Amino acid sequence: MNKLEEVVWAIKTDKLFSNNKYFQGYRTPPDKEILNRIYNDCIPLTRRECENDPNYKHIIPYILLTNETNEIFVTQRTEKQTEKRLHNKFSVGIGGHVGPTRFLTIKDSIRTGMIRELQEEMTGMEQVGNAFDFIPTLTGFVNLDDAVGAVHFGLVYELLVGLDRIKTINVKETENMVGSWMPFEEASKIKNYESWSQLILEGYGGK
Repeated sequence: MNKLEEVVWAIKTDKLFSNNKYFQGYRTPPDKEILNRIYNDCIPLTRRECENDPNYKHIIPYILLTNETNEIFVTQRTEKQTEKRLHNKFSVGIGGHVGPTRFLTIKDSIRTGMIRELQEEMTGMEQVGNAFDFIPTLTGFVNLDDAVGAVHFGLVYELLVGLDRIKTINVKETENMVGSWMPFEEASKIKNYESWSQLILEGYGGK
């Protein structure tokens, strides 16, 4: 399917940020009013309808993988990536567009889409969302109205990986992306991050 025909959850920008809720950067904890608007006021649109329209924000779950030894999983795009703007860029988030799922609420379809994205991109994710100790936790929002972010709004989650699972975690499509665990302090020194990752790491303050 042409990606422009993909149906995604989107919300009117002015509705999302009404009542003086507009912000730039990484904000934590998640604002309950904004979250309720997302869960109640998103509408399904094709990416063709809203891909370049800043009047709408696409909802993007953005998941950080951390572990109990104060490390974070860092990925780097290769030059085989389709989008040249992402070549060699580093990231601490796994994310992508999410859309409606039959018979599910907006909230549950976002959760289902997030888990599907993790399982498509990463190894070791078979039990995510099913095991009581392996569930992503919503930590905040990220918004940046640059050339790309003007039509995207990030729901930032953290997935704490237990020590018994650390070695199972890796990227699947290694021709497009490579990844490894890094201490937060080391990860924060990298300069060539995608914009959302940079904002989130600054917000974490090196943890």
